[in-house]
Amino acid sequence: MNQLEGVIPDELSNSQSLENLILDNNFITGSIPASLKNCTNLVWLSLSSNILTGTIPSWIGNLDKLAILQLGNNSLSGTIPPELGDCKSLVWLDLNSNNLEGSIPAELSKHSGKILAGTVSGKMYAFVRNEAGTACRGAGGLVEFAGIRPEQISRVPSLHSCQSTRDIRELQCISLKITGL
Repeated sequence: MNQLEGVIPDELSNSQSLENLILDNNFITGSIPASLKNCTNLVWLSLSSNILTGTIPSWIGNLDKLAILQLGNNSLSGTIPPELGDCKSLVWLDLNSNNLEGSIPAELSKHSGKILAGTVSGKMYAFVRNEAGTACRGAGGLVEFAGIRPEQISRVPSLHSCQSTRDIRELQCISLKITGL
């Protein structure tokens, strides 16, 4: 949620210890760079709400540790690659609001039920949901559960996109739901 522009640099793949790449809500253009396939320790890849084009690369299925893949609200096209089902840890897949076509591959359920509920790579996550009524149903975001602070919650962009009289910075007004992660 900065004002970042341009393409995702290939040099990011030089950091093989990179676990989380979260570049949501920017003005990033181009396609998902093939160089990211070298980031084999990625657990969380979130590129939602940018201006990405092209297809979803099939090599993402080779990222064994990838648990959270958020590519929603871009201009990605083509089909959902069945190789995404090869991600042994994938528990969160968000592809909403793109230009995808075709069917949902059955392979996505390949590892269903084989992942320890409540944790992703040893970390707990929570889905923070906006409780502003039916106008904002489903609005929210994923945050690491350990040490949730009000300033972290206020950075979840979809919480700000809905009209609400509640002060979301007050934890008692937030509904925390531990998902089956």
